[in-house]
Amino acid sequence: NPNIVIVGAGVAGLGVANRLSRQLPNATLTILDSRKVHYYQPGYTLLATGVWSSTDKVTDDNANLMPTDINWVQENAREFLPDNNQVVTDSGTILDYDYLVIATGLRLGYEQIEGLSLDDLGTDGIGSVYASPETALKTWQQMDIFRQTGGRAVMTLAHTDMKCAGAPLKMTFMLHDRLMQTGTRHDSDIEFFSPHKTVFSVPIVNDNILSRWASYDPPIKVNFE
Repeated sequence: NPNIVIVGAGVAGLGVANRLSRQLPNATLTILDSRKVHYYQPGYTLLATGVWSSTDKVTDDNANLMPTDINWVQENAREFLPDNNQVVTDSGTILDYDYLVIATGLRLGYEQIEGLSLDDLGTDGIGSVYASPETALKTWQQMDIFRQTGGRAVMTLAHTDMKCAGAPLKMTFMLHDRLMQTGTRHDSDIEFFSPHKTVFSVPIVNDNILSRWASYDPPIKVNFE
C-alpha cells in the first residue's frame, strides 16, 4: 500500500488528493498545509469587475473539500529530504513517503514593482485581481468610480509566470464593457501594455483578442515590449 504525501492544499493539491483517493483506495494519503480556507481564485476577476459582490463567493473551508480518508497535517513543509523520502514540517515532525506530490503554488512578488506596495492596491485608481478576494473587491470599487467619468486606463501584464495570464485580458474586456454600460467609453482611453510581442501565448487566442480590441470604437491600444 503506497504512502503518498501531498504538500499544498490549494486547488492542485486537493484535486490530486481527491483523485488518488478514488483511484487508489488502499493508499495512505497525507496532505500537508496549514491553510484552513480554500480560495476559488478564478472567481477573483468576477469580484474585481462587479459581477460578484461578496467574497463569500470565492471562499470555502478546506475541510469541506478533503477526501474523507485523508490525514491532514495542518502545518507547512519546512524541508525536503528526498534522499530519505521524508518531509520535515514546521514543528520538526518527519513525514515518510513512498511518493511525494509538491503543489505549493507560488508567492506573489508585488514588492518587485518599484514604488508599489500591497497597501496601494484598491486605492487611487490602482487595482489587481491576484492578491486576495478583498483586494479584488476593492479593485471593482476603483473601476466603479472610474467608469462614472471615464479617463485613461493603463492595463498591464507581468513579464513573469503568473497565476492566470488571461486575467489581465478579462479585466480589459470587462472595463470596456463597464464603460459602454455607463456611456463613458468615448470619454476613455484604454491602453494595454505587454512586455512581450503578444498579449497571450496561444497564437489563435492572441490574434482573436487583438482583432477584437482593434474593432472597438474607440479601439483598445496595445503597446508591445
